[in-house]
Amino acid sequence: ECVNKVCKKLGIKNRVIDLPKFDWTSSRFYDEGFSSLDSQYLEYRNLIFLSYAISYAESIGAKFVYVAIMRGSVVDYEDANPSFVDRLNATIQRSGISILAPFMYFSKESLLFYATQYRVLPDDFFSCDVPTPDGKACGVCSDCESLEYINKVLTPDTPQKIKYIFGESSKELSDYF
Repeated sequence: ECVNKVCKKLGIKNRVIDLPKFDWTSSRFYDEGFSSLDSQYLEYRNLIFLSYAISYAESIGAKFVYVAIMRGSVVDYEDANPSFVDRLNATIQRSGISILAPFMYFSKESLLFYATQYRVLPDDFFSCDVPTPDGKACGVCSDCESLEYINKVLTPDTPQKIKYIFGESSKELSDYF
């Protein structure tokens, strides 16, 4: 729902690609009621997602594939870090496509500055480790806890200029656009 809303707002087409369930995983990701961040790992899921995205991008002549890998995860997955993106970009270099991960050096909280600048509201995004069967946020997982603070700040009357310290971030989001 959020993706469709944002695509409509930006006037771009949303293409949904159905992927099969990872029935080979040793993860507890599909277990009912799982909530541990370290048990949600699906072996190289980002590589699989990006393989589909790169193939689709090449078929339509796109030059970029964006991925929302973020800093600050409790677990540093092998397919969710700068080295992974760099190696994958080297692998696909001949295709003329580049993978961009503009949020890789940011935590969710550090994106608050950009959210206020571009008037992003809580209804514009969704992030939950274990959504309910009807697709709503569970309210208790690590993503929900992280977003609780952000949702309190993001209101229609949020001042558009806020001061936020980016900590150890060495890149600015604008470097990617």
